[in-house]
Amino acid sequence: MVLGGLVIALGEVVDDAIIDTENIFRRLRENKKKETPDSPFKVIINASMEVRHSIIYATLIVIIAFSPLLFLPGIAGRLFEPLGLAYIYALGASLLVALTITPALCAVLLSREKYLDTKDSPIVLKLKQKYLLLIHKIQRYPSAISLFVIFFVSLGLAIIPLFKMEFIPELREGHYTMHMAGIPGTSHVEMNRVGKLITEKINSIENVKSVVQWVGRAENGADTFGMNYSEIQIEVGPLSGKAQENTLDEIKATLTTLPEFEGASVPGFTFGIHTFLAERIEETASGYTAEFVIEVTGLDLENINSDAKKITEIISSVPGAKAVQMVTPTGIPQIKIDILWDRMALLASSR
Repeated sequence: MVLGGLVIALGEVVDDAIIDTENIFRRLRENKKKETPDSPFKVIINASMEVRHSIIYATLIVIIAFSPLLFLPGIAGRLFEPLGLAYIYALGASLLVALTITPALCAVLLSREKYLDTKDSPIVLKLKQKYLLLIHKIQRYPSAISLFVIFFVSLGLAIIPLFKMEFIPELREGHYTMHMAGIPGTSHVEMNRVGKLITEKINSIENVKSVVQWVGRAENGADTFGMNYSEIQIEVGPLSGKAQENTLDEIKATLTTLPEFEGASVPGFTFGIHTFLAERIEETASGYTAEFVIEVTGLDLENINSDAKKITEIISSVPGAKAVQMVTPTGIPQIKIDILWDRMALLASSR
C-alpha cells in the first residue's frame, strides 16, 4: 500500500515543481523582450511568488481529500492508512521542494539568456498543432459536445445501481479455515467424533478437494487452545466467483443438515468459517476472526450474558446479518477438594 500511495502521488509530486518552473521560464522570456530588463533573480522571485499561493492551496486541498483514509476503522483502515500516509508525505515533500529548491535551481540554471532561446522540439510542435486543430473543431459545436458529455455522464450514473457496492471486495481464495469450539471440558474423543461427522459431510461436496482437522494444540505450540477447540482446513482450489460462493454455502449448510443431530445445528458447538487471508487481516485488526465484533463488559457476569443475548437477538433481526454468534467465557469444569486436616491427623495417628 505504501508503494501504491507513492505511485498515485507520482503525478502530483512533479506537478508542483513543473508549475513553478513553467511560470518562471515564461516570465524570464517576457523580461528579455523588455527595453530595460529586470535582473533575472528578481524576475525568478516574483514569478515564484505568483504561483506560490495556488500551489499551496491545491496541495492542501488534495491532502484534506485524502485525510479520511487515516481514520477508517477495521480492515479498511489497516489496508488504506499506509496508502494515505505515503500519498500525504509525498505531497508534503513535493510542496517543500517546489517552494525552496525549485526557485533556487531556476536561479542557477535559467538565469543565462541562452537557455531562454530554446525552442520546442518537433514532437511538441506537432502535438500543439494537433491540439489547436482539435480545440477549433470543438469550439464550432459547443452544444453537441455538451450533450455528448452529459449523455455519457448520465449513462455512467444510471448503471451505478447495477454494481455491487462494497468498500473492500470479498477475498476469493481456494482455501477455507473452519473454527469449531465446544464447551470447555469437551474431551478429544467427542471433538474427534463430531469433527469426523462434519469433515465427511464436507468432503462429499463436489468442489471440495481435501479436508483436514486438528484438535487442541501441539505439545510445544505457542497457541493457548484447549482440547475443546478444533480447526478444519478445507481446500477447494481455483473456482469462479459464483461456483466458490455456492460451495461456501454448501459447506455452511452441512452444519445444520447432519442426520446424527436430526437436521439441527450441532448442540454445544459454535462454528466460524473464513478464508485464510481475510481471517488473518480481521484478527490483526480487531483481535478476532469475525468481521464485526461487539464486546460487552461489566462486573456482573449474569447481567453481561443477559445483555449479550439481547444484543445477539437484535443484530440477528437486522437484514443482511449472517452467522451472528454469542461467545461467553464459559467456566472450565473443576473438582474442588477440601481436606479435613483434623481427621487426617487422626487417621495418621491411628496408623
